[in-house]
Amino acid sequence: MYNNINNINNNNINNDTIIFFTKELTIYNNKEIPDLFKIKLSSNQIQSHNEYKSKSTILFNNLKQTKLLTGLTVNKEKNEFSFQASSISTLSEYRNSKWSYEKCQILIYCLIKQLNNLLNVNYSFYGYSPQTIIVINENIFLQISTEYLYPLENNKITFHSPFTKSFFIAPEVRYVSIIPSKVNYKCIYYSLAVIVTYLLQNSFFKNTELFTNPNPNPNKSTYPTFSESDLNQIKGTKLYWFLLRALHEDPEKRKLIYI
Repeated sequence: MYNNINNINNNNINNDTIIFFTKELTIYNNKEIPDLFKIKLSSNQIQSHNEYKSKSTILFNNLKQTKLLTGLTVNKEKNEFSFQASSISTLSEYRNSKWSYEKCQILIYCLIKQLNNLLNVNYSFYGYSPQTIIVINENIFLQISTEYLYPLENNKITFHSPFTKSFFIAPEVRYVSIIPSKVNYKCIYYSLAVIVTYLLQNSFFKNTELFTNPNPNPNKSTYPTFSESDLNQIKGTKLYWFLLRALHEDPEKRKLIYI
């Protein structure tokens, strides 16, 4: 089920070098203009007329609407856009960088902005993974796979078939055992908070399996559990209270409030 972002540097198409691709989108770089990148809907998505294509189009439009990308230009066919950047990597590749309080704030800002745009069209992610988040210029963070993207109905996500259970998903999603099942869309709040908490603790450095095994055995005891003591290093800060609100055990009571 896992739909990773594939890194295939040095594969060329005309004057372009493919940097990453998923089943839905391809990111490539112009060899003659190193700081020009493009994101294009995969050809099979353009030609299809099913729900999968709908999710791809939703994500493609969402990436444009975040207004986080510099110099964004859309082509005439509206299936590709270009933007300027000095670097692109996945969060899993970027994990060796030092994560500060301020860098976590930037990640939160970007992913919430992307999420709010999705919620406006009744879609949401149910989880995040370091392999599906890209890092642009070291200060822009966007999820770029439909793997975790689902439509909403009455603020619920419905799983009609088996789905990816990464390390970073909420407990109510983690232990879904019956299909179909419904979960509150605020499961994404929990997932975002887990990512940030692990970045703050530098736990990514200590457990490389989080990156090499994106779909761990749900029966393992390796899933995250948190207490307030895990956030002692930032206790009393705005980020501290933000994370506690998002990590609430009751999905209905979770909030994304940064004050």
